[in-house]
Amino acid sequence: MAIAVPHGPPIKRSGVDAKTALKLVTGALVDAQKTARPPFLLITRTGERWLNQLYRHEVISALKDILEKNPGLFAIVPNEDLQDAPKETEAMLAGFHSEKQWWKKWQEAPEDTPILIGFQDAFSNWCAAQIHKQNSSLKNLTETSRQKVWHVVEGIYQQFELSSNPKLTLHWVPASPVKDHSATQLALEFLENKDVVTRFKFHYHQYGGYVEVEIDIKEFFRIRDELLALYVSAHDANTADHEPAPVPSNPFAALNGLKWQDITIQFVNGHEARISANSTTATLDFKDMGFEDGRNRQPNSQWALMRLLADRKGQISWDDSEAADRIRKQKQLLSESLKDFFHLNEDPFHPYKNEKAYRIKLKLKAEGD
Repeated sequence: MAIAVPHGPPIKRSGVDAKTALKLVTGALVDAQKTARPPFLLITRTGERWLNQLYRHEVISALKDILEKNPGLFAIVPNEDLQDAPKETEAMLAGFHSEKQWWKKWQEAPEDTPILIGFQDAFSNWCAAQIHKQNSSLKNLTETSRQKVWHVVEGIYQQFELSSNPKLTLHWVPASPVKDHSATQLALEFLENKDVVTRFKFHYHQYGGYVEVEIDIKEFFRIRDELLALYVSAHDANTADHEPAPVPSNPFAALNGLKWQDITIQFVNGHEARISANSTTATLDFKDMGFEDGRNRQPNSQWALMRLLADRKGQISWDDSEAADRIRKQKQLLSESLKDFFHLNEDPFHPYKNEKAYRIKLKLKAEGD
């Protein structure tokens, strides 16, 4: 059913952005459904759900946005359709509101006129889904679902830390249950619902694809801090009843004849990696390897660059000169840290040529590879 904004004076704007308006109207629909008399409900612009911050046409615009994503969920009943309604229909609908002024034609409807909605059977299920979205949090996610979110957040962080650009590109891992296409999409939808991701779009080609992502920087770091706190708390709880483990020594420092090509580093999670060289294998965390940021005791930029290299099969190329400068600095620091840890003098990266790419000599594997 088409809804047309009437001709007349210039349309007023509240200044509330469309995303916030959509949230306000969604909340109002959920509340109205609780006391509605099927198959109708009324949306009123009151202060209870902050709808008085919006003009009537902005409420209707948000309703149309909801309908665009959920065709057939409900119908907005125009006032001009009600003017000639049968008496029995008029009598039934009149019970929704004590004043008769809302029966005026659409063009004459004042700002405080309620908006009549006719809804379908699926509407109550949709409302239940909105309530679940509002109540869902990182704490009440299952560990598998939380891991999906964690991998996307860390993938974003690795790129943002080096580029400072809120617009970035992610890739998924087909064979991984927490990093494949479906897991990535679900995690992005969760983050979008939490206002962390402002938009995302999947692109496909014959070899797979990628997803363009844009983040709200403040909200992103808020939820990343929340994730880190959850995993630190879980780690503390698991180790509370155990004797403190001794600080691990570096088993790779004394290996004779070690070469970069002999070394494999596979990331276990955001904080740990399994390292193999010749016949020696050990699982160490970022602190053991010298990649701790002294300001916050979290993994530093070199650790993030190494994880990014693992995701990119050991090679990073770029076209943006600003990004190139940032990566160059981090690459130099990473080289020195790796040489110190493995006690090797040779540069762990292949010589930089004209292809504008850094390629590391040792083998790096991402989580799940």
